[in-house]
Parts: sequence; C-alpha cells; structure tokens
Amino acid sequence: MWLMAGVVAGLCGGGCTDEDPTGPQRLAAPAAQVLVTADTACVRARFDLTGPTTVQTQFPERTDCATSLVLIRAQPAQWAQSPNRQLRVFVRILNTSGAAIQLPVRLYLSPTGTTVDVPSGTPGSKVVPLNADSTDAGGGKIWFLGGTSVLAVGDSTALDTLGFNVQSPVDQARWQFQATAMSSDTAPPTLPENWVPSQDSANTIAIDVARKVVVRRDVFTVEFSIAATGTQIQALLSKYQATVIGGLPEFGPRGTYVIQIPDPGPTLGAVDSVVIALRGEPGVFTADRIYYRNVLRPRARFPIDGALVAGRAAWSDTGRTTLAWRAIRATQAWGCETGLYGGSGPHIGILDLTLDSLPDLPVLRRVAPRSGMVLDTAFLAHSGIIGSASRSHGLAVSGIMTAVGDNSRGIAGLVWGSTGVFYGLGFRDSVSAAPGRVLRRQVLPDLQASGVRLLVTSAAFGVASDSAGVADYRAFLEQWLQSSPNNLFVYPMDEDSSRASLTTVASTPDSNRAASDRAVAQVALVRPDQIILVAGSRPGARAFWGRSGFWNGAGGTAIAAPAESVLTLAHVPDFGTDSRLAAGTSYAAPMVAGVAAQLMTMDSTLTAAQVKDYILRGAQEPLLDSLTGQPVQRQPVSGAPGTVYQLDAYGSLSLLSRERPGTPICGSD
Repeated sequence: MWLMAGVVAGLCGGGCTDEDPTGPQRLAAPAAQVLVTADTACVRARFDLTGPTTVQTQFPERTDCATSLVLIRAQPAQWAQSPNRQLRVFVRILNTSGAAIQLPVRLYLSPTGTTVDVPSGTPGSKVVPLNADSTDAGGGKIWFLGGTSVLAVGDSTALDTLGFNVQSPVDQARWQFQATAMSSDTAPPTLPENWVPSQDSANTIAIDVARKVVVRRDVFTVEFSIAATGTQIQALLSKYQATVIGGLPEFGPRGTYVIQIPDPGPTLGAVDSVVIALRGEPGVFTADRIYYRNVLRPRARFPIDGALVAGRAAWSDTGRTTLAWRAIRATQAWGCETGLYGGSGPHIGILDLTLDSLPDLPVLRRVAPRSGMVLDTAFLAHSGIIGSASRSHGLAVSGIMTAVGDNSRGIAGLVWGSTGVFYGLGFRDSVSAAPGRVLRRQVLPDLQASGVRLLVTSAAFGVASDSAGVADYRAFLEQWLQSSPNNLFVYPMDEDSSRASLTTVASTPDSNRAASDRAVAQVALVRPDQIILVAGSRPGARAFWGRSGFWNGAGGTAIAAPAESVLTLAHVPDFGTDSRLAAGTSYAAPMVAGVAAQLMTMDSTLTAAQVKDYILRGAQEPLLDSLTGQPVQRQPVSGAPGTVYQLDAYGSLSLLSRERPGTPICGSD
C-alpha cells in the first residue's frame, strides 16, 4: 500500500502537497435529468383466483418491453380467501429503458386503474390496495420501489410487495399501472486533485501492541477499472453512504478516490470486511484501507562494496562514509534502477585528466586523444601538479557513475550496469591543457561514433585561455548538442568561480578554467535545455560547498549536489584502499550525471530537456514527516543568491515512474 505515514523519516517521494483541502463534501444525490415513463403494456398485471389459497398471475412479456421500465414477477403471489381475502403480489421493476435511472421508481395505480373481469360489471373499487406508500390527491395509490440508489440498464430492483383486499365476489381482475423514474446523472464524480491526511487519531485502530502500525477505520481508497461507468461509481458511493474526501490522480489509470464512510466498528475485522466488500463491487479494480501510521518499506537496494560489506546496515550508518549517498537517497534510487534491470542505458562520456587504473570499471573504454598521454600505471607530473589525487581524479569521477556494485570492492556507481568512454586529456595549464581543437577533431567524432548522449566533465578539466581555445570548445559543445535533442552536458561549477551572472561569465576573459566557463556559459545561453550546471552542497544541504560558484540569471546554476565526504574509487597504491572520501564539485557533477543516466535507462525516449526537468522537479519532491506522515516541503540550499535545490535521485526516479506510463515501478510499498 502506498498511502502510509512513515515512522522512518524522509522515505516518501510522493506527490502529496500541504495544501489545505476544501473539506469533505457529502456527495449529493445525482441530479435528475430526464423523466423515464414506462409503456402502458409493460406495467400491466392480472390475477385469477383459482381456489381458497391458490392464485395465478400474468405479467408483461420482457421481450415486448426492450426499451422501457417493466413490471416483473419476483416470486409467486399469495392468496388467502379466509379470513380476510388478502392478495399479496411480489414484484420488481426491470430497467430496459436504455438509461440508468435514479431510484426509487414511482409505481402509480389510478382510481380507474383496476378492472374486474369476473364477474363482469363488478366495479374496480372492489380490489382495494392495502400497503401503498402514499395516496395522491386524485385518490390513486403510489408505491416507491427500489430504495434510493441507481438502477443500471439491465438490472432490476429488489423485491417489493403489493397488497390488496379482493372483496367478494371478485375472481379475476387486472391492473394498469403507471411507472416513472428520473434518469440518473451517469457522470463519475470529479476526482479531487489531492488528499491531505487528517492528523486526527479518532476512528483509528492499532494493528500491533507498540502502535507502530495504525489504520483508519472509516477511510478507504477505491480505484475503479477503466471500464467502470459513472453509474457504478455513483451507486457505490450511495450504497456505502460515502463521502469523497480526496483523490490521488497519480495512482491508477483513472486515479483513486479517497472515501470516508460511517465507522464500521472498532475491530480490524470490521475494517477488512469493508475492504473485501468494496473490492467485490461492480467496476472496482481494487480497494484498500489507509494507514494513519506505518513503517515504510522502501524498495531499496543495499549493495555490498568495499568498506560497505555490511550491506544494509552500512548504508544506513549515520557516519561520513555514506553521507553524500544518503543525501541523494541513492539506495532507494537503486531500488528503481541500477542499469541492470532490463533497460537500455546511455553510453556516458567523461572528460577528465588521466585515468591510470580500472579496478572497478570493467566496462569503461579509455581514449587518449593527445599523443604521449599515459593512462595506465605511469604517473604524470607537470608544473608542480603531483600527488595521489591527480592520479585518482578521473577514477573517482567515473566511479560515482559506473563503479560496479555488489562485488565487495570499491564503491557502487549510480548506474553500475552502464557503459562509458573516458577521454583523458591532461592537466589544466597553459602547456598541457587540452586544446579545443583536440575536442573538435578527435573527441567529437568518437562521441558521435560511440553513441554517447550524456557527457560530463570535472572541475579539473579546462582549455587554454586564448580566444581560439574558447571558440573551439564552444564549437565542440554546440556541434555535439545540436546533433541530437537527446544529448545532455553536465558541467560542474569551479570551486573558485565568482558569483556572477551567466551573461557576465560568457563575456569575461580570465584564467584557463574561466575560459572553459566562458565557453560553456556562451552555449548555455543558447541551449539551456541541454546543459545542467552543477554547484556543490555541504552535508544537510546547509550551504554551498567551499567557494562553489554560482551563475545566476536565466540558465544559471540549476542544481546542487554533495561536494563533501563523497565516497568514491581511489588508486590503491596511493590510498591503500580502493575507495576514499573526496571533496569538490568534480564529484557533485557525476552524481547529477548518474541520476540523468538512471532516468535515461528507465525511459530511453526522454529528451535532454525532459531529463533536466525530472532532475529539477525531483529535487523538490516532498518528504514525509516521520511522526505525523504529513508531507514536508523541501527547502532550497542555503546561501545561494537564487533558488537552488539539492539533488534527489529517488525523488527524480519516482516522479518519472508516476508520470510516464510503461516505466518501471519505483517507490515505497
């Protein structure tokens, strides 16, 4: 059941809102529309008294009344000559009018509606109605048949009894009734757009002694099948005296009604009996009880890797090791997609410095466009940029996305079943920085030949600051993005970028890194839907990481991701282990790219603009308060000059699952 108030904080990515409901409204009786009147031949009946206790009756032929209200025999009539000459006729009304009708049916017998056949000439007043529901001003009698629900076409009302005193000497007589009803409003009631659970604990019952699981006694969900008619829905609401108090448009092909009924009783059996009865009603696909409080059981995946060999317990630890991964709800997102669940994941392109070992990336293909680049075991030292971080930088960036999961080594990447191409382009200084022409002449053709539709770079990668380098880098991006609307570029903000407007960055020359910023900003102004600019956040999304830059204005920084205590792969000879905690926006960007790859795997038809939209909206998906179950709105990352939210992998994937038919199920039970 997906409607639960959790005792585990922050596991709901649901589409609830905290908007106040307009209040429960008792559903009014469906509005009468058209008067339905029976043909006279279809509401006639006659009787023949054949003995002191025997009687024969005759009713209309159903085959002659295909478009009318038909008076039909419910069971044999009863006749007692002694002591009071009473005749009881058992009838129902069959609806063959072609329209659903609103009950009751008005069955009227006028003062001249009875004719005595034997003995001939005896007045009809010798047959006297005994149990009419009312008497009209003209002396006729009226019965109201069928209660107050809706009678569908082809259905008949419940049995009703017409009682008469047949006075002597009458033996045979006939009646001519009039039957009328109003056609029913057959449109289903409007499905409200949301439901805000009440915090009132009245009419609840605990399932367990500790009261961790509490259900509501009088509130239920009902999902109707596609074929269900408005008449069936109206009839159910009328039968159960139900109030529509909310709706869940995202659940089921036609949404789900939240209804409140009179309290069925203080036991769980009484609640479950209502659920069973609702599920058996015509047109109902499923029905269920609603939890006031429950333990959420997310569909999560807890891979066993490296330092996290304890599986679920390790991933649930509150220490620094899993801090960044828990911040984006990675384990819940892995319950939706890892790249191994049957989808066709995107080919990921990675632009970085060097990638000198592949201990946990067996599917990553390496490309060295620049002659003399060494990618395996040799260490490149140039211009004073030396150390283990340089050697492991590309490895750490790649690992966040594609490190193999569940193999007891390293770390699990967000899409560990995906494939990638790593382009090692050297360090960022005026001598060895990869010129833009290398990107255009060698990297671009390989990207297109490899079918890469998702490209990410790190904060350590840059181009020469001359105008030609900027122009080449810009042309490289423009040509690759223009080749397909599905291509998406993820770019990290530099830790020491200034908080300037996007247009300012696009026009201001500066250092090598700023040259890259300038080229990307120029493209982002033209193709904002295909570029995601990523800033870093600190634990708890309290503030931007370090001096993380922010390009405000249209097309500026779109999302923040953890840039501190990020567990990822490491070069074993340098760190003594195959994983390490890293910091910097270089590790925030691949987190965003990893979620983009998960979305593309779940639905390969998504355009770059749609992927970006799901990432931005998913970051704002409400959480559930652990005690009340109420949705809690997300807050932007503090310290930003604009509104920027922190990445939520699970929020984005569950949002996609709800909105796109055919995508895998993704969410809590």
